[in-house]
Amino acid sequence: MHFSASSRPTRRRGFEPIRQEQMILQYVRAHGRITRREAAELCQISSPQARDLLARLVRKRLLVRQGQRRGIFYVLPSTIVDASKTKMDESTKSARNPNATENA
Repeated sequence: MHFSASSRPTRRRGFEPIRQEQMILQYVRAHGRITRREAAELCQISSPQARDLLARLVRKRLLVRQGQRRGIFYVLPSTIVDASKTKMDESTKSARNPNATENA
């Protein structure tokens, strides 16, 4: 069998986008967080491609961006604890059970 130059399958570096997303999410589940550099190395893509991949996961709400500038990392949304929600939960408990604070 002979392939012409135009019909040959092309090899691309890295993995398919869906597979990249799965790899990133598995990594974050195992390690708790990921940086752009780690994502680039894991998926065998460039730093700008890793940035776009992580931004896509943030837009899909599968990851949350934390930190600033060189300290940016990404975590799962479930690992973020919203202090205002915690306070609201405590006030709701005490409103339902006024003796809850006395018994504590």
